[in-house]
Amino acid sequence: MRSAKLMYKILIVCILTFTATGCEDADKEPYLIFKNDNGDILMTDLELKEHGVISLLDSNFSRGLYILPKNKNKIEEVTTKALNRSIEIYYRDELIEQLPTITHVIKGINLVFTMDEETLGRLDQIIKDNK
Repeated sequence: MRSAKLMYKILIVCILTFTATGCEDADKEPYLIFKNDNGDILMTDLELKEHGVISLLDSNFSRGLYILPKNKNKIEEVTTKALNRSIEIYYRDELIEQLPTITHVIKGINLVFTMDEETLGRLDQIIKDNK
């Protein structure tokens, strides 16, 4: 049952068309930082090819934070490092969201993290302000 809840919180999107530009400039500091609950950095926005808040095609018309890493194995690497831990999303050094515990390794090329609308609205603005 917990695994089913996790799947509702973290949707693996296999085919999704979304246009966004990631941070390409090596001189830029990361502004979105994904850590495990032990503080280990798992990934930053600089490692993402695309990211943004999107609408999902589900019966609830929910939205989520879409990420597409540049490295096709990054999702597996991140979920392996976060296994039995939660993933925390930071805006620079400020905690924005703590996601549910990762209970299994996810193999895929992209992810959608669902969360409350207030947090998604904030992330959407953060992303727009930093592109």
